[in-house]
Amino acid sequence: MILTELPDVAFLHGKQIQDTIFSHFDELEQGAAFIVLHDQDPKTLYQQWQTESLNAFSWEYLQEGPRQWQVRVIKRFDPPYQEPIGRIVAKDYRKAEVFNRLGIDYCCGGNKNLREASRDAGLSVEQVISALKNAESVTGAAHQDFNGWA
Repeated sequence: MILTELPDVAFLHGKQIQDTIFSHFDELEQGAAFIVLHDQDPKTLYQQWQTESLNAFSWEYLQEGPRQWQVRVIKRFDPPYQEPIGRIVAKDYRKAEVFNRLGIDYCCGGNKNLREASRDAGLSVEQVISALKNAESVTGAAHQDFNGWA
């Protein structure tokens, strides 16, 4: 396991801490980890992250108070939301309409994962995933394997 250094977040507050940690996590290679140090239990960060990342990480307390908490965060391999949205559309073109309707650019922004694209569009990952699942129920010839084309 590769352990990377988390940027210093001691001078940041609230959402800035979360954004910095989430951004650092997004840049990690699968299987890499970092340690979050905090002066209180970061369980609210865990709960928000759990909701947004669809279990893309593991969370292990290394030290639990009373003055400092240490948590190792590991980026799991192949979490479902990690696939680039451009690839999602290439696999099932019905999902292009979902991204269009939600204002998510799957063409030029196609290298973003679902969490990044959802966040940039001001939506929760759950909203986007729900809409994508609804698209799967649409019947017709729209589902083609464009990756199989010559």
